[in-house]
Amino acid sequence: MILALASLPVAPSKLPPLNEKIVAYCEARLGMRVGTGQCADLAQQALLTFGAADRRRRAPDAPNAGDYVWGRRIATLVADRREVEAILPGDLLQYRDVVFEHRTRLS
Repeated sequence: MILALASLPVAPSKLPPLNEKIVAYCEARLGMRVGTGQCADLAQQALLTFGAADRRRRAPDAPNAGDYVWGRRIATLVADRREVEAILPGDLLQYRDVVFEHRTRLS
């Protein structure tokens, strides 16, 4: 799980109010351990702090166990398609079976 903090150049005043609050909450805790330190703890605590529904009471994990449901799906990202326009700073990104690659070219 990753919070989209600076994925797109969107002015904070153009974000939905909850997104603004989540970004500020996370920035204030940069470098700190939140909860047990599990990846979902920061997101869960931010949501609870601002009155959002507890994801554990919202819906069962879907489509598989461990696939947390944080709210509505805003995008599905796959390697050969980029649909990032819908993702805003403060959105919660849930990953499954993802592989990140970084290649550098040596001269």
